[in-house]
Amino acid sequence: MILGGYHVSQAQEWQMMLGAFWQTYQATNPGHPVFSTPFDLKGCVPIFLHGDEGRGLARRPFMVLSWQTVISHHGPGVCNDSTQLGGH
Repeated sequence: MILGGYHVSQAQEWQMMLGAFWQTYQATNPGHPVFSTPFDLKGCVPIFLHGDEGRGLARRPFMVLSWQTVISHHGPGVCNDSTQLGGH
């Protein structure tokens, strides 16, 4: 699910895909903090994070966090958007 449709055993393929993603993204956002880390970006999976405060039945606030991968499980050529996959 998080390796763009590749199996974990296909390391060469998903590492090439992730490396290409970060190279392209760096051209768009070179100041992103990930580019100042010592990590090999071929092993860094890009994700979207969304946080929102909600309220339960007791009207107490709580934080809801959700995430999804930037690269679809269908591969980098498919937008991670349900409208692209026949959703509503």
